[in-house]
Amino acid sequence: MEQPLQSTSVETKHSIFTITSADLLQAQGLSGTFTQEEMLRQLLDMKQALDQSALLSVADAQGIIRYANERFCSTMGYTEEELLGQPYRIMNAGIHPKSFFIDLWHTIQQGQIWQGEVCNKTKQGGLCWLMTTIVPFLDAQGKPFQYITIRTDITSHKKAEADLQQLNEELEERVAERTRQLEASNQELMATIARQTRQHSQFKEHLIQLQALVFDTDPNRPDSSDSSPQPNTGLNTLLDDLTTREQEVVQLLVAGQTNKEIAESLTISIHTAKAHISSIIHKLDVTDRSQAVIKLLRLGYQP
Repeated sequence: MEQPLQSTSVETKHSIFTITSADLLQAQGLSGTFTQEEMLRQLLDMKQALDQSALLSVADAQGIIRYANERFCSTMGYTEEELLGQPYRIMNAGIHPKSFFIDLWHTIQQGQIWQGEVCNKTKQGGLCWLMTTIVPFLDAQGKPFQYITIRTDITSHKKAEADLQQLNEELEERVAERTRQLEASNQELMATIARQTRQHSQFKEHLIQLQALVFDTDPNRPDSSDSSPQPNTGLNTLLDDLTTREQEVVQLLVAGQTNKEIAESLTISIHTAKAHISSIIHKLDVTDRSQAVIKLLRLGYQP
């Protein structure tokens, strides 16, 4: 006659690991018909497999540690004797809010499995991130009487995430700083262009005023009452002495363009533009470009 299954206590190195009749029934359902000793051995084999691959601990209904495997102890820096009889809060790193653990306890006390990432503090004070699964074991009344916690060390993974986050933040800051520098350079460039535009406009305005003044004070200016055209032989002779390119330069010079603008307008180098201006100054028998412009205007040159 088959014997009823009872709760069984299995003695480990330093503690008692409790297996209930419900656990044995579940094992029997998974494995076929076995004796109680065979099912116990099967459960112990499963526990041994967990010990080899995971950080394993067992706590009672009050959360007091009753068992901790070697991997868990070595990872947290404690001996098993130091952990047994202690609550899990001795490893609380202070990273999670109080509500985190309230939710955790509410879940497992309802007999439900809880899973999540938990940051613990080692005995040496370091932080250790663990992917944690807490499985409640229920008594005949459906109340948890112990909790088995299975953990995987994910500290290196969390560190890599933190390093990547820091790298992204540094990159974003560099991009933002470079953007600020470009905006400042752009504003400075726009201010320079605006200033040069104003100076150029003022120069042209002064040139027009000078041209009007020269024309009004020229004793050789033809009488406005005489409508017949008067040829300006002096200007024509002077212009005939200039090359075609120099005549183009003269037109831009009198219009108030700078050496750079003249070079860009004629698609020549600044060096070539300066050479043409020097030749014009020499042929006009003056000392600089300003005197050249004044002489041309006095002779009646119209740009």
